[in-house]
Amino acid sequence: MRLSAFVLLLAVPVVAAAQAPAKRRVVAGDVYRIKDVGAPLISPDGQWVVYPVTTPDSAKDKRNTDLYMVSWDGARTVRLTSSPDGESSPRWSPDNRWLAFLSARGDSDKGAQLWLLDRLGGEAEKVTDLKSGIDDYAWAPDGKRLVFVIQDPDPDSAKSGEKKTPKALEIDRWDFKRDYVGYLNRRRDHLYLFDLATRKVEQLTRGDFDDASPSWSPDGKEIVFASKRAPGSDRNDNWDLYAIEARVGAEPRALTTFVGNDGGRGSGRPSYSPDGKWIVYLRGGDPKYWAYGNPRVTIVPATGGEPRVLTESLDRNASDPVWSADGRFVYFVFDDDRTAPLARVNVATGAIERLSTGPQGIAGVAVSGAKVAAVRTSDTEPYEVVA
Repeated sequence: MRLSAFVLLLAVPVVAAAQAPAKRRVVAGDVYRIKDVGAPLISPDGQWVVYPVTTPDSAKDKRNTDLYMVSWDGARTVRLTSSPDGESSPRWSPDNRWLAFLSARGDSDKGAQLWLLDRLGGEAEKVTDLKSGIDDYAWAPDGKRLVFVIQDPDPDSAKSGEKKTPKALEIDRWDFKRDYVGYLNRRRDHLYLFDLATRKVEQLTRGDFDDASPSWSPDGKEIVFASKRAPGSDRNDNWDLYAIEARVGAEPRALTTFVGNDGGRGSGRPSYSPDGKWIVYLRGGDPKYWAYGNPRVTIVPATGGEPRVLTESLDRNASDPVWSADGRFVYFVFDDDRTAPLARVNVATGAIERLSTGPQGIAGVAVSGAKVAAVRTSDTEPYEVVA
């Protein structure tokens, strides 16, 4: 398959306008007319693609995200949500019936909760009501359980209906502030198991460190995740991959020991190969160079062992690694002279094939069977969903 010319799927205009106006000079206010289209996700049956669209509101000085889906042939577009509180992180259930998403609808103090929307129609149902919001999640292959990433609860949180008196900020961490987050506290992110039928939530990991980016094995028995557990974690970017049985009380086992970023936060999600034998992730560059080290597409045996860098010969930053349905290839995006083309690497041979051309940037790669979707942008075009 060669995708040198992507087909535009998105039927909703990215720039809000009733009809195409006459050409004119761009002015500063036009920025508020541009809608931001996020990473797509293909339904398990391959017939639909869901994606988030973020719309700025200059009057309220805020942005709101809603979910849309478009048929694979691009003929039909459906707006799925229209809440003023916004929705994010859409995920299809394995049986193709449900679309899950995160939203803080009606109670922003608790953070984002899990909602389910029936593909056949109807209103979305709020599934969780946790004191701490959900940062990330993933469906188990059988669709009966999910794994959540949740921050430790605030011990000083106010009771329901009461107002919390803000405390003075105490800074006792080297890494005390983060972009898009603000000041950091001692509350850590951990993994939790959620049973969809009973609505029971059980903590899976604990400790004074952060866990992130969980992904299930194809048989549903294990979960791979990234964690920053090395001493002095505030002073380095030493994330490693761990695997843990999907049961309460299980102990994680380390899969990587590279003194750098192995699949950590902001590096995409590690994932199992379709046969469950390998895990693909992004390995960061030499930690001495930090931002200048090239992230590389890497695989490691799911049972542990020596990792293998697949893009060693490519002197470019790689991102968005995704397995092909047959496990023979890994799709990814790389930076190349102000463009970001889509490529794939043969797992057996290491041969790299460039799949898109031209002055464009590809991101948010999704694969389902033989189908590939992504978002595309250029110097003159905002992101659009393509396949």
